[in-house]
Amino acid sequence: MGQIKSAADAIAAPRGEAKSTLVSQLFVLWCLVTGRKRYPVIVMDSIDQAYPMLEAIKAELEFNPRLMMDFPDATGRGSIWNAGTIITRSNAKVQVFGSGQKNARSAPLPVSSRPLCT
Repeated sequence: MGQIKSAADAIAAPRGEAKSTLVSQLFVLWCLVTGRKRYPVIVMDSIDQAYPMLEAIKAELEFNPRLMMDFPDATGRGSIWNAGTIITRSNAKVQVFGSGQKNARSAPLPVSSRPLCT
């Protein structure tokens, strides 16, 4: 029987040290283009803070020529490209939530013919 792998990371840094940029944008973008995560979620204090994080990811996937050259199967506009939810060309789903919204765990996962990455 295979081992179950689990990881939890905590990022701590002083105010103004780009925690949101590093975790909510760059890490999620890296997970998407490398296929390491199939359903990353972005949770912020308010939904108004979360929307710009997803917009930045969408802009990178759609317009970054270097990213497109290195990850052609993962970049470009996906099948769903809304303000709060996207499904990428590689069929990964990203959703944003603000605290106080419905439980992110109850949201449906994308259907894929590929196995989920661990």
